[in-house]
Amino acid sequence: MHPHTSIGSDGFGYAVGASRRPQKLSHLGNVRIGDEVEIGSNCAIDRATLSSTHVRSGTKLDNLCHIAHNCDLGEDGFYTAGFMMAGSTKIGRRFMTGGNSVVSAHLTLADDVVLAGRSTVTSDVPEPGHYGGYPLQPLKDFMRTLAALGQLTEIRKNLNRVLKHLQLPERP
Repeated sequence: MHPHTSIGSDGFGYAVGASRRPQKLSHLGNVRIGDEVEIGSNCAIDRATLSSTHVRSGTKLDNLCHIAHNCDLGEDGFYTAGFMMAGSTKIGRRFMTGGNSVVSAHLTLADDVVLAGRSTVTSDVPEPGHYGGYPLQPLKDFMRTLAALGQLTEIRKNLNRVLKHLQLPERP
């Protein structure tokens, strides 16, 4: 474990009661860390609400990673700088991610999932594979989308010209 890392802090859990003010939920669980785990500098791994947050054996976390309460990181994963995951998410074995990726709460990711950098996962990923982007897509489709983004303005202009030529209504 490298400097300035926090393991076992309260998770970010609140409920809004009759007062309409946030009320902190107690986090009474713990963090379990397997063998041969490396945790970089300035990471935060929150303890679970009642059970355990797991960082399983062989997992490597780069600097500046956030693992929320009740999460389960499968064995032998690689989590690069800036990775963040919300609470109660389970990631399978041999996960790999590029930097600045985000995984939302209450999700399950299969074994052998690879994310391109700056990807955002907002729903379960039930199949192994390479993915990227937001919304998340298979990596091959994401690369095509990324390549087309630079041409999008010209494509829209051309489409509007075709619609006008065919005397069809233009779309904004």
